Amino acid sequence: MDIGKLLGLGIMTMFATTTLDVASDGWIITLVDKGYYPEASTFATIGLVIGIFMASNFLIPFNSVEFCNEYIYSEP
Repeated sequence: MDIGKLLGLGIMTMFATTTLDVASDGWIITLVDKGYYPEASTFATIGLVIGIFMASNFLIPFNSVEFCNEYIYSEP
């Protein structure tokens, strides 16, 4: 892969991650009461960890050929 394409992909990924972080922080501020503003970043972090945990536990079994053969399709 060309270094320019790799750099562009990294910049786009960082831009998307930053945009998601800003959007989630703004959304949490609209959801919580003013008394809970100091805890808003903690809520965001807990949600992020729960999301990563759920996504990884859902997608990891699909890397196993035995799991896919047993539950998704029959062996060829």
